[in-house]
Amino acid sequence: MGYNQAGWRVSYAVALALGPNLVFRLGETLPVLGQVALVLAAIALVAILIVIHLDFRRPVAATVWFRRKRLARAGFVKTTVPTSAGPQIVWHGGSGPLLVLLHGAGDQAGTWHKTAPDLARNTRS
Repeated sequence: MGYNQAGWRVSYAVALALGPNLVFRLGETLPVLGQVALVLAAIALVAILIVIHLDFRRPVAATVWFRRKRLARAGFVKTTVPTSAGPQIVWHGGSGPLLVLLHGAGDQAGTWHKTAPDLARNTRS
């Protein structure tokens, strides 16, 4: 292991993992582009590990979150409506004639994550 000009500790194994163009001898400096690639790779690895952890620890919650994010990306807006039975969450979007999509008991709005974006082009869901 050695240190480069910016004081980064650099190992030969890390350089090999980054690709053949970044291979260097011990004691040589890692180019700035290599430092940036190393930082981005570390950030991507942490993000992947977080997603894997969430998916395995609470798979249903992770699936629900991803499906609701897909509804939001499709232009749907989440609104809470007060009712006599308690607050109800409604997702609405699109334009045109009104179309109401209902899910079954124990399910959630993410059920429609594949269908709703297509329907929102011609109807108000």
